[in-house]
Amino acid sequence: MIGEEEQKRILAELRKRFSEEELNILILGSIAVHYRLRPVGKTKDIDIRPFPIDDDSFEEYWDKLEAIKERMDGSLNIEKGGSTATLIGSLEGKEVTIEVIDSWGEKFLTKEVIDDMIDKSEEIEGIYVPSVEHIVVAKAEAYMDRTEGDPNKEKFRQDLVKIRELLKEEKMELAGGEIERIVNLRVERKKDQLLNVVKRYLHEVMTEDG
Repeated sequence: MIGEEEQKRILAELRKRFSEEELNILILGSIAVHYRLRPVGKTKDIDIRPFPIDDDSFEEYWDKLEAIKERMDGSLNIEKGGSTATLIGSLEGKEVTIEVIDSWGEKFLTKEVIDDMIDKSEEIEGIYVPSVEHIVVAKAEAYMDRTEGDPNKEKFRQDLVKIRELLKEEKMELAGGEIERIVNLRVERKKDQLLNVVKRYLHEVMTEDG
């Protein structure tokens, strides 16, 4: 597990490794909440999306990941279908698992959604961080995609509740119009249910428009 006090130090070192291969890092998941709001506890791994990636040159991109793996004295394995690569290596003197999300496929997030995340992200301490609206919709989608009884479904529900409470404490609001725009980037079959999930857990901190 990666403690709250370690997360930014590890990300700073990881950023250097990727920048050596001319890649930036967009962070996803709970560690993005850390950068946008505040730490939300320990994490077992770090979710990232490297960019830019040339759609016509998977081999070159994979070579870059292999080079990063070697510098980290680690291992690299890609899921069947190419949606996620798992990079394990040493950072800050600790073995760290990095989930390289949507490394080539579209199992979790479509290219359109990821491109929009990057376009709307903010560079914070050299790391690219999605907007709070993008973070919320991604968490809601992860919750919605899990079946009942899956322990991760409850985790993602708790994440949504925690984000709501953090936004209230920080006196921040989600732009309702932006939430709807981001939801509309998802596939048609998900849109209505996904928007309902976001509203169910975060309506208290959503504006009517904007």
